[in-house]
Amino acid sequence: MFWSKRPAFRILIWYIAGILTWNYFVGHLDLTPLLIWMGTGLSFFTYIIVIIGLNRHAFRWLTGLTFGLLFFFLGILVSSLQLSNQENPTSENGVYLARLVSDPGIGENVITAALEAYVVDSSMKTEQSPLHIQGYFEKCSRTAELRYGDLITVKGSPVSVASPLNPEEFDYRNFLAMKNIHFSMYIDNSSWESLGVDPPNRWLAWAYQTRWKLLSLLKSSGLNKEEFAVAAAILLGNDDFMDATLRQNFVYAGAMHILCVSGLHVGIIFIIFNFLLGFLNKSGRLRILKAFILIMLVWIYASITGLSPSVLRAGLMVSIFILSQLTSWHKDNLNTLISSAVIILLFNPLLLFHIGFQLSYAAVTGILLLYQPIYHWVYFKNKAADIIWSITALSLSAQLATFPLAVYYFHFFPTWFWLTNLFTYPLSFAILTGGMAFIVFSWVPYLSQILAWCLAGLVYLLNYVVELVKFLPFPGITNLYLPFFEVVLVYLLIAILFGFILQNKWRLLLPTLLLTALLLLTETIQHWRHLEQQGLIVYQIRKHSVIQFVEGTQSHILADSVLARDLSAVSFTLQSSQAKWGLNPTGVKTDTSSFGREQTCFYQDGPFILVDNRRIMLLDGKTNFVPLSGRLPVDLVIVTGNPRIKPENLLKIVQTDTLVTDGSVPRYWKEQFSELAKNEDIRYIDTSTDGAFMVGIK
Repeated sequence: MFWSKRPAFRILIWYIAGILTWNYFVGHLDLTPLLIWMGTGLSFFTYIIVIIGLNRHAFRWLTGLTFGLLFFFLGILVSSLQLSNQENPTSENGVYLARLVSDPGIGENVITAALEAYVVDSSMKTEQSPLHIQGYFEKCSRTAELRYGDLITVKGSPVSVASPLNPEEFDYRNFLAMKNIHFSMYIDNSSWESLGVDPPNRWLAWAYQTRWKLLSLLKSSGLNKEEFAVAAAILLGNDDFMDATLRQNFVYAGAMHILCVSGLHVGIIFIIFNFLLGFLNKSGRLRILKAFILIMLVWIYASITGLSPSVLRAGLMVSIFILSQLTSWHKDNLNTLISSAVIILLFNPLLLFHIGFQLSYAAVTGILLLYQPIYHWVYFKNKAADIIWSITALSLSAQLATFPLAVYYFHFFPTWFWLTNLFTYPLSFAILTGGMAFIVFSWVPYLSQILAWCLAGLVYLLNYVVELVKFLPFPGITNLYLPFFEVVLVYLLIAILFGFILQNKWRLLLPTLLLTALLLLTETIQHWRHLEQQGLIVYQIRKHSVIQFVEGTQSHILADSVLARDLSAVSFTLQSSQAKWGLNPTGVKTDTSSFGREQTCFYQDGPFILVDNRRIMLLDGKTNFVPLSGRLPVDLVIVTGNPRIKPENLLKIVQTDTLVTDGSVPRYWKEQFSELAKNEDIRYIDTSTDGAFMVGIK
């Protein structure tokens, strides 16, 4: 029944299998595109032959198989066409003709934009194929005027995006590769010149230009900094103006989803204009005109807000819904959702790996499948109580469907989401409606000012509600970790558990119990490994030093004086690894003087530390050394900061086979230690190039 009513589901499964095959297997092999084209063509002709030459009922399994293989190879083919293999730039420090192919993003110190760049010679002729570069422009009044489609000349040296250097660190290189960007370049104010404007897509150029004009309109409305930042995110999908504290408030409140333009926003646009265009329902031709206008308005708004995966999904679903009202199509919301995913992935298969795409479709799938069952658990005669329960059921259904992915990516769960959403949903609806009214009537004196005051009041109230959450007990569960295998198990458990509870299918009781037992077993094994772990990690933090000593689930962090006062500057770098290893840092220190008393597996005497039966010397420039009659044998020397001892004198004091320098060591010291290690046949690790150094931790 499920398959026959939702054919798009079968297409999606085969197509995703093709995308995954390309990304994890075929894409890394030396296969020519000809083989992929042959596989796709062969599947297509086989499917046609099966339909025409064979009895479809008798060989329906063969028809389904060839149909699936067609989309499987199509997934491989489209993925191979989407990704380009780019060689390193031919010039170390050359001149490039570049065009901005994304709307610039405003950061704290830089302005970022994706560039399509060509190497040019002295006569300004372009050479080779374009390079896709992530540009980081020095932030100033001049770069603030950059826009999508701007043509510029750039002088500089693009570099390959670096792989993550710390355990479990966010893979920014892979993130950019999924956007077909393979290089990065820092561009100071004197390194580029404007040549004019030539947008690759004039529709997007108009949409982005319109968004900048609307942002200027919002900024001139009298909103303060925080109110403008939230209004810009909710109304126009631009969250560049939100600071870390404001963003964190929404995270703890479980309300980040209202800052991402999605189905809620597109749905409100549809409801408003569907009501305003109600007079076009008088005849069939007028209804067609109304549908055309509504679809145009939906996609204009989607384009202005940036065409994020959630907006694309919502725009396609609303468009299909509008068209279905004009026809006798069977309206199946789940099939519509799946169809929108197929269409989006046909145009850009790499969006499958986009976190926003995954969370958006997970949330809507949860709402479509779980909302009605949860809502009907409890019945309220009182209208107000029924509305409150309806919003709560909506929050629960979306949260159940997204929390495994959210924990997998962010290691956090907001405990008060069900309460805050009772306020954030109505407030976001009011902000969207009020914001649209302000934009439409901004030219009307007095009325525009009144609407601006109302908008400011609504946004202030929303910010006040989400800020209150952090003062509640247990505002969120941090340091959560789910490996991908357990994410799959949790989703299977949710699906089977709901089938068992709602449909009273007792045959699902055994699979439910088995999955629960398997989850408990994997968590128990993981916790046992956490209790047994001992060792240390020397992290790679540029111009800083962070060393973590681990015993079981407890750990101490040794950092330089700057980070010891505020470790939040590198919390994003450390967060995922701490969750994976189940660590609870008990303090940050600038020296190791008290480690021996607090942890049983660590012993310290001056610059010498015993860790997991390994003798370590910490060379941090804080200890003066005197000549000894014999060299002290140590397993490892860790150098941080500016050591007070010359590298050639180090081996007069200790005998070692491993030498590590971290990110706080100046380059000239690293060069000397590297030369020393090479001459003395010592293993040398520079965390800035080799990544974090770990002992006893996996």
